[in-house]
Amino acid sequence: MERQIYWGKEDLYKKELEKLNTVDTENRELIQEFHRHLFSKQCGELRVTKLSSQLRKVLTWLNRRLDSISREDVGDLLVQINTHKTWSNETKKDYRRVLKQYLCFKFGKNTSLIDEITIAYKEKTKIARDLIQEENIMTVIKKTRNEKDKAFIFMLY
Repeated sequence: MERQIYWGKEDLYKKELEKLNTVDTENRELIQEFHRHLFSKQCGELRVTKLSSQLRKVLTWLNRRLDSISREDVGDLLVQINTHKTWSNETKKDYRRVLKQYLCFKFGKNTSLIDEITIAYKEKTKIARDLIQEENIMTVIKKTRNEKDKAFIFMLY
């Protein structure tokens, strides 16, 4: 039996496939082709489900086949995503990411369609050990008069 990480989410992919039936045949086949690609890249069912539902949402704004998308369409979609008032920045980033993933899959990584899609990643938080060097700590310890304070500073480092 496969180990469950997300309890109660077993049927989400099946439900997403049912929801795909509301999409026109051509776009449904394109999204299912994207599913196969994602599964071949070892994406799990939940990830594929999430990306699929996001692509379905993008289709409601696009009103055309996914394989006939133009640079202007991408710009319009980015406006829709970036100006959505109720979404957090992380949600907007997710939609930009799925759009970019799909375009790279369908048209290749060198397509000009993805030039405008930027996904800002958070800068990795630096910890004190990265900011303060050992010689700085030793200097502070040498200049500290109280033995308990010296031990405490050394212990913190």
